[in-house]
This record gives sequence, C-alpha cells and structure tokens, in this order.
Amino acid sequence: QLLIDHLRLGPQQFDLWPDYDAESLGLLFDQIGRSRSNGKLVKNLVRDSRGQILGWYIASLLPSDIYRVLGLAATPGNEELLFHHVLRRAKELNAAAVAGRVEPWLLEVFPKRMMMFSRVRFLIHSRDAAICDAARSGKALLTGLESDIWLPR
Repeated sequence: QLLIDHLRLGPQQFDLWPDYDAESLGLLFDQIGRSRSNGKLVKNLVRDSRGQILGWYIASLLPSDIYRVLGLAATPGNEELLFHHVLRRAKELNAAAVAGRVEPWLLEVFPKRMMMFSRVRFLIHSRDAAICDAARSGKALLTGLESDIWLPR
C-alpha cells in the first residue's frame, strides 16, 4: 500500500505512470518473491532523519550477487540521497554490483565514473499516440515491474 500511496512523489514529472492496486501489486510481489532466480526481494520507502520521504525503490539481490533495482522514484531534489541509500543497502547485502534501468531524469544525479551503460530496447504498442510519445520522450514512469525482467529464465 505504501508504494501505491507514494508512487507519484512531489511535483508531477511524468505524463504516464502505472496504475497499481493493492491486489495486483501483491500478486506481482508474490510472483517475484517466489522465483529463486530473483533472489531476495527488497521493498523500501526511504525517509530522512526527520521522517520526510526521500523516495522508494524495489530491488532484488540475485543469486549472482547483483543488486537489481526494479523500480525507484525520488522526491524532487532527493534523487542523489535515494541513490546513495540504494548503494549503501547493496553494500550491506554484499552485492558485487548494482544494475537496473536508468531513467533520463536520473542521469544528472548518478556519478558517471561508476556507471556502465548497455543499450536496451523495449517494445511498446498503443492505439493512443500520447502513450507512445510519453514512453519515447522519457516522461513515463516505466520500471522493471512493468517489464519481463523479473520472469525466471
């Protein structure tokens, strides 16, 4: 329920975002958590020392020791703090690396010296051109939860 309540943080920065409900999200988390190939599922709502929400993320520590971030969102101005929280949690879990999709709005936050990029393509189809335009422009909140990345291979 926390993810649903805080899916859109701060001023609206997306034209398109998932419309989760508690039942479907619960089923999704159950499916992800049941697969051994996904490892340990981590769901975290991150707060600062005053209790203010910085953001949220969902990740899994894979058996290969890769900490795969499936989705994240930060309140405006707190992207770097959220990123460092993700890195600290990965270190606590003894992850060898952190991997995941990087949204265009996060590129300015991440230290370039720590990143390696690989081009990933995705397929989107809709009869509504605005939906496709939002996805192409980076104004869509698309996470690993909306893809097949978590399906067992």
